[in-house]
Amino acid sequence: MTEFFTRVEEQRKRLAEEKADTTIAIYYYQKGAGKEYRYIKYESGREELINLQDV
Repeated sequence: MTEFFTRVEEQRKRLAEEKADTTIAIYYYQKGAGKEYRYIKYESGREELINLQDV
């Protein structure tokens, strides 16, 4: 029975980490002044900077 509870806790932690990696905390869009980009920061701390001038 204890093994079941430890597996459930491991799965809950894994799912929480996956959710934090997809949940957006900050979304910033800049257009003008010669710059055009998107800055996205997720709850897990991952950051993305997408330069839209090259697209």
